[in-house]
Amino acid sequence: MAASVELDTARFVADMRRFGAGMERVANTEPARAAANTAGKLRQRLPRRTGRLAGSVHTTDETGGAGVSYGAGVPYARYIDRRTGAVDAATAGAGPAFALACAVATAREVGNV
Repeated sequence: MAASVELDTARFVADMRRFGAGMERVANTEPARAAANTAGKLRQRLPRRTGRLAGSVHTTDETGGAGVSYGAGVPYARYIDRRTGAVDAATAGAGPAFALACAVATAREVGNV
């Protein structure tokens, strides 16, 4: 006696494509969101006399993510950072916060399929 089972994987394949597209969105948005958050914290922590240093804080597109730059054209940027520790303070906890945001976004995408 022979038996056979036939499986229709069309819905599974469609769901995985939708999940992949959602994860692509997450991969494009979460790094930028984390960089914007870090840039905002850095701006808040920089002392202001003229606002030039705080105004030099920008988010950047990086291969596979995003970053934060500051101090371009501001010769005293390193001195201010050494004196205030603004960069260390602004980036403290950024890694775990980014990992949590990615986990939450992934769970949301799993829930969408």
